[in-house]
Amino acid sequence: EPTEARQVYENAILIQEKLAREHPEVPDYACGAGATLNNLALVLLEEEKFGESETNLRRTLEIRRKHFGDGHPSVTAAGLDLTNVLARAKKSGKGGGNP
Repeated sequence: EPTEARQVYENAILIQEKLAREHPEVPDYACGAGATLNNLALVLLEEEKFGESETNLRRTLEIRRKHFGDGHPSVTAAGLDLTNVLARAKKSGKGGGNP
């Protein structure tokens, strides 16, 4: 069963993604969704839901690269979070994709 934190993040993402679709001229909505996806990924990591965590971090990277470019510190931070998820998934024997 999802934790309360996970439910809060999932609801927030729905709202942020809706705002981003309705107002593409406001990049903060998409960037906010990226931050929330990253936070949700970390909750999922603690729940050992490695595949879902990886998916959310890959979405985070896509959003951050689009808005900030590859050299931005937030892109680097999301990449490091993804690396951590993949390493923990491998260590647990539950797989994981490629960074």
